[in-house]
Amino acid sequence: MIMLDFYTISQQILSNLQQEDSIILATSLNNKVTSRTIGHVICESSIYFQTDKRSEKYNQIKSNRNIALSVKNIQIEALAEIIGHPTQDSNFLQLYKKRFPDSYAKYTNLADEVLIKVIITKAKLYTYIADEPYLDIVDFIDKIAYREPVEYISTKS
Repeated sequence: MIMLDFYTISQQILSNLQQEDSIILATSLNNKVTSRTIGHVICESSIYFQTDKRSEKYNQIKSNRNIALSVKNIQIEALAEIIGHPTQDSNFLQLYKKRFPDSYAKYTNLADEVLIKVIITKAKLYTYIADEPYLDIVDFIDKIAYREPVEYISTKS
């Protein structure tokens, strides 16, 4: 195990997430897992998105806060927190309106919209060094990061 600088790698992950137009969100309830693409914004080391209270993802989150997200080589474990109506958070509104003007105009002021805050607990990403695979693990709770070789994958003949 090789220790990494938590601050550097966590900021890199958040920056990479911010550059993506969408990410995959997985939620579950009663042993049923579903996933979908969501538009998101990053604010103060958390991910935010809005959805309709009548949606399956909202109902799953309401009963089970444990969620997962992924984009490219980043896998995220997180907790979802229901904040309230999107118009109650001016920081979110400003970021979301700039990033998704059409969705903002169509949905943000609807009565059944709700704002969800995603608190990242752990992130994992694959990286290659000299053609060998490694897994970078970032623990957002304990604020540590480390790299481990992926021993079950060998690129050597």
